[in-house]
Amino acid sequence: MQFICLLMLFQEPAPLPWGGSDLVQYYAANQLILHGENPYDRTRAMALQAELGLRLPMPTFAPPWSFLASLPFVGLRLDQAILGNIIVNGLLLIVSVLLWIQLLKPACKEQWMIVVLATLTWLPNLAVLGLGQLSLWPLFGFTGWLWCTQRGWRVAGSMCLVLLVIKPHIGLVLGFFALGRWYKQRDWLSFVTFTVSLIALTLVTLAFRSTIWADYFHSLQSGKAPTDFHTATFECLGRGYLGSSFTYIGVALWMAGMVAGFMAGTRSLVPGALIACCLAIMTVPYAFSFDMVLLLPAWVLALCLYFERSPGWQVALIGMALANAWLIAGKYLPWTETAYWPVPWIVLLITWRMVSPRYAVASSSLQG
Repeated sequence: MQFICLLMLFQEPAPLPWGGSDLVQYYAANQLILHGENPYDRTRAMALQAELGLRLPMPTFAPPWSFLASLPFVGLRLDQAILGNIIVNGLLLIVSVLLWIQLLKPACKEQWMIVVLATLTWLPNLAVLGLGQLSLWPLFGFTGWLWCTQRGWRVAGSMCLVLLVIKPHIGLVLGFFALGRWYKQRDWLSFVTFTVSLIALTLVTLAFRSTIWADYFHSLQSGKAPTDFHTATFECLGRGYLGSSFTYIGVALWMAGMVAGFMAGTRSLVPGALIACCLAIMTVPYAFSFDMVLLLPAWVLALCLYFERSPGWQVALIGMALANAWLIAGKYLPWTETAYWPVPWIVLLITWRMVSPRYAVASSSLQG
């Protein structure tokens, strides 16, 4: 069987359509689960990816929670699953933008269609749609939690927030932000609801395969790990120059991000959430440029400031445009993913300025 799997890796596959190159990894994993096989069997999974059309098969690093996002497509043909995932990602993006307009600048809702279309110019958004990635799920979950929290819908908000676990490494700082908010408000109902929801999702993964978590942890201890790849993080940059010893600094940076996220959560809600989105990408040990969809709220705010001609809109819009240009340039230059590490740091500086009371951006709509 392994010999046949290896032969399939070297076959020339049919090209995947737009929106399928990363989705096929989750689709293949769900197919293996459906047939009672181990989705973390790297030889088997990569062979199936090659059979489905992926030219450079990849090991599956995602935790079992991640498979739940693509589970509805498991009974469809791959081309149908890709189309369905594009539609779902498009809806997640549109709803997230509309909710952030409400959170940031409700007066800007008259230009909502223009803002939605303009956000497509933020390159990570197109990357997520074009690759079939799942990075919009944590953003949508966090955005839904913020929106529900503003309205006092604590249970609904906590159930939205559990979507952070679809990609937990980029959602962890945001989770600590929510924890800080709950601690400040002594909101233990939200904490319990989130915990119960997380347990429920975990039980769903076990219902499909009882050993899936043991399979997952075993896979992390054998072969490549996600941190072995060139990714768009400061930690990866440091490892490139200082070797594996920088990993300890990277872990310390991530822990500092969690603490900063928690502290931001004990302060203002929406401005703190904007900062936390930047921290989530800045401090994580590994993330790719498409994960920078978490920086979308800053892009939405910059666009709203432009339409309202609020003080400081020029610096906000130009700064975000430069960050976007950095991302676009990398697609035409011989850069690795690591070259994108400054982007969240640039966006943090711009965001810090945008929410500064000195520039009248932290209006009543941003407080809470």
